[in-house]
Amino acid sequence: MLEPLLVLAAFAGAGAGVGWVWERWWTPTVGVVVDGTWVPGYRAEGDLFVFDFPSLEGFFDGTAMYVVLGVLAGVLLGVLCSLLGRRSELVMLVAVTAGSALASLVAYRLGAHLGPADPTTLEAEAATGTVLPAALAIEGASPFVAWPLGSLLGLCVTYLLTAVTAESRRRESEDPRWLERPTWLDEDSSGTRPGSASS
Repeated sequence: MLEPLLVLAAFAGAGAGVGWVWERWWTPTVGVVVDGTWVPGYRAEGDLFVFDFPSLEGFFDGTAMYVVLGVLAGVLLGVLCSLLGRRSELVMLVAVTAGSALASLVAYRLGAHLGPADPTTLEAEAATGTVLPAALAIEGASPFVAWPLGSLLGLCVTYLLTAVTAESRRRESEDPRWLERPTWLDEDSSGTRPGSASS
């Protein structure tokens, strides 16, 4: 029972770390308030509002960064869990699935909390021309699959590779000759070796 709890704790901690990195790595989109409405992608230059197209990349960068960090962290944790927890693969599979979902939520919540406040909650009280950054968020629900996908990929691939290696070692220890060239490759249908003269 201790192993699954440790897995959940590890994923929660990793989620917090990734959430912090996500917010630090991200560059927010900026916008200006015009007549009580926040307009993203614009910056103020004197009395003029100039469209700032590169700033809009922040809307997409936040989601892309979340997915990349989630997959990488998930794969790493999945591999570690598969190598350290060998008692029950089924229990570990359930623990990793639950832990990755928890990490996905923790990373998103912490990153959004550390990021700027939602400008739409501030626009009504802000004066025209006030520059406000966008809030850190992700688009849609599909990015939340990044953590479970990476974790299960790392877990299952490592289980598969270690199982194949263990089976090879077991068979070799029982009979080292199983790796040798089969004798039937050196004999034809008549029972003679290829290239030898038949009597």
